[in-house]
Amino acid sequence: MSSSGTDQQSRENARLLVPRGRAIVLTLALTALYASWDFSVPGEYNVAILYGSSVVASGWARSPRFLWLTTLVSVMLTYAGLAFGPQPPGGLLGAFYINRSLVALGLAGAAAIVHQRMKLRDHIDKARATERSQNQQLLESHGALLHIHEELEDRVRQEVNRRVEAERSLQQAQKMEIIGQFAGGIAHDFNNMLAAIVANVEMIRARCPEEDPSRRLADNAALAAKQAGSFTKRLLGFARRQPVEPQIVVVARALDDVVSLARYLLPGTIELSVAPGDGLWAIHADPSLLESALLNLVINARDAMPDGGRITISAQNTTAGADVGGLPDGDYVCLSVIDAGCGMTSDVIARAFEPLFTTKSAGEGTGLGLSMVYGFAKQFGGMARIESTPGDGTKVHIYLPRASGTPANLPG
Repeated sequence: MSSSGTDQQSRENARLLVPRGRAIVLTLALTALYASWDFSVPGEYNVAILYGSSVVASGWARSPRFLWLTTLVSVMLTYAGLAFGPQPPGGLLGAFYINRSLVALGLAGAAAIVHQRMKLRDHIDKARATERSQNQQLLESHGALLHIHEELEDRVRQEVNRRVEAERSLQQAQKMEIIGQFAGGIAHDFNNMLAAIVANVEMIRARCPEEDPSRRLADNAALAAKQAGSFTKRLLGFARRQPVEPQIVVVARALDDVVSLARYLLPGTIELSVAPGDGLWAIHADPSLLESALLNLVINARDAMPDGGRITISAQNTTAGADVGGLPDGDYVCLSVIDAGCGMTSDVIARAFEPLFTTKSAGEGTGLGLSMVYGFAKQFGGMARIESTPGDGTKVHIYLPRASGTPANLPG
């Protein structure tokens, strides 16, 4: 039987039972009424039925002591009615006492039956209480099992997600390793060719007097070669073949340098603004690689807004952890480049940091910009991530750990 069925039957049985207080009052009232009749007109009433009703009524009190007390009182009253009430005709007195003795035996038998019924009722009530308790325990156990099942499913989902993320990270690392080797080879060959160019330019400069117009052209060529050398250094750093030069960088000053360079890369239809947060922490990074990463993001933002718009470079202190790409818990500076361009779909975001992946037309992009940004952030213990919605712009965030110590180039 279900718990609901047992509870409903228990409520129906409770409605059929007389409350104990009422049962006691009813029994006493019936006993007193029958005694008054018996004492007034002995032998005129069937006392077996009258006092038997009192015995049965006492059973509603569900008290064996009260049952047998009522039976004893009823038996005593049957004899007291003959002894102290009006006497029957002399020839019938003996027969009346015999009758009352049989009544006493009948009352005792009725009390025994009622007592047995009370025991049976108590046994049934205990059994139902036990059943209700067991049903309640089953319900609680079922709820606990459901909770455990949900926890196990959640842990399985987390483990599957963790493994998927680990596989993605491994694939990304393998791709970065391949493109790094490729970039290292290109940088090495380019550096050899650049050395020949620089040597010849220096020879030309040495042969041209100061007033010769060709000297200015040679100087420009030398400057371009120097910039190309910086590019080679960045490529080698990306390929992990050139030791980086990490320093404690003042973020606000680095942003000013990036903005001054970025303005020459943007058309007049694009507005560039910078929003450094208050009390920015210093970071530990290679300044040239940081500059290159931010300029790459600015160029991407520019290309996403062919009709013009606004680009914002912001920086703020933050406390991040595993919720941001699995970063260790700690203090970070979040550098963000925000545009109002066409945005990205979730599929594009998932592949944006892959080397050689690009959505630009042939000849307009190499697919290396965002992968270099990602590699730079990971190289210095940080993380890069993208927030974007198609038609609602893009936010690229670079998280870099807070540096301990004081920058050497700070005054004082």
